Amino acid sequence: MPSDIEIAQAAKMQRIAAVAREKLGIAEEHLEPYGHYKAKVSLKFLDSLKGRKNGRLILVTAISPTPAGEGKTTTTVGLGDALNHIGKKAVICLREPSLGPVFGVKGGAAGGGYAQVVPMEDINLHFTGDFNAIGLANNLLAAAIERPRARRARQVVCIFIPLSDEGGARGGAMALVAITREMGSLGKDVASGLAEALGVPLVYHEVIDHLADRMRVRKSHVIRLLDGSAGLLERLTADKTSMSIFSADEIVNLALQGKGAVIRGWGATHLLRDVPHAVCVRVCAPFELRKRRMMERVASADEAKIADEIQQNDASHAAIMRRNFSVQWTDAEHYDLVLNTERASVKACVEQVMALVKSPEFAETKQSRERLQDLALVWHVRAALRVSPRTRDIRITVKAQGGRLVLTGLLDNSEQRTAVNEVAASAGARDIDDQLRSADAVRPRFQ
Repeated sequence: MPSDIEIAQAAKMQRIAAVAREKLGIAEEHLEPYGHYKAKVSLKFLDSLKGRKNGRLILVTAISPTPAGEGKTTTTVGLGDALNHIGKKAVICLREPSLGPVFGVKGGAAGGGYAQVVPMEDINLHFTGDFNAIGLANNLLAAAIERPRARRARQVVCIFIPLSDEGGARGGAMALVAITREMGSLGKDVASGLAEALGVPLVYHEVIDHLADRMRVRKSHVIRLLDGSAGLLERLTADKTSMSIFSADEIVNLALQGKGAVIRGWGATHLLRDVPHAVCVRVCAPFELRKRRMMERVASADEAKIADEIQQNDASHAAIMRRNFSVQWTDAEHYDLVLNTERASVKACVEQVMALVKSPEFAETKQSRERLQDLALVWHVRAALRVSPRTRDIRITVKAQGGRLVLTGLLDNSEQRTAVNEVAASAGARDIDDQLRSADAVRPRFQ
């Protein structure tokens, strides 16, 4: 019999919107999708059920699972399948598993055999990200409590976590802004003001942490590569391809989470350029003004040194953008809005960007959300192909349309083709259009 993961990965899943509509009678406006196969149901849906007769409830109590995994979840899933098989309209309800079972003898908590729920890997690991959010909030609260205790200061720290699904500047819509990073331009201040006005996180340093972990290098190494201060040996030994792929995967994944974000730097203005509801902004200023601001910020009178640092940072950024996107990043045509802080204040810049975010042209739609999901799928698969020793050195084109992954390119042999498909499937690709060709299958035109 196939293993649990083989059964889960072989399953052909239906889109969650179709499942909700056709089997549960839940309209799409009550769904908050997390990709194509997961979604939350708004509490407002309960209002539409008022006056309806209650159904019957079956409670599966605690069961100590066997080493093979027969426990509460397997029994519940099997019972739900059985009731539907005999014509009953049955729905099962399971709690979200923690990571504990993944490392135990069962290897997961999504059922087993043919009595399990899919996508199994997502449910067992990240799912909708709620556990991670709770963990981060817990760590933040612990740090906030511990800090004043360590300083022996009497302080009261209040943290408010909104539980409503209606948040942000545009109700439940996603506000997504990408801003360039230029030393002395005041882009950092504009990004901070935007994040506060929109009620969304400001993303920059988080990417450094994740990227350093994935590349197994120090954070300081990543920072030096980004700002152009890395030494010759560091530049020669840096895996620039992995860095660009992993950073893109991190950025797009962060853009997809929650109710939006303000993302500063990392080429996000070009990564998200094709996402209709993403506002791409460049914040700039004349070089001499940038130099004076940086001298004041770091309290330095060494004008030549500061000028050299700014030029080095700009040159490094220009090289990264040419290598990753083949563009001259300073050209205005690559942005929805270019702001010069020589005369415009930070407040005025924030107001200009806010006007675009709230405009109908940049409103989040189902199509724009799907475009972002497709982009996330592409970079997640590319990252997985880069990590796997079987596919690390393979060069192919990866695209996605409506959740369908399209693979094109020429490979050396059919074994590489099999490896690419298996790695793509393990990265979350459920619908793969394999247009790859292998050299050993291409017959010569002349014998």
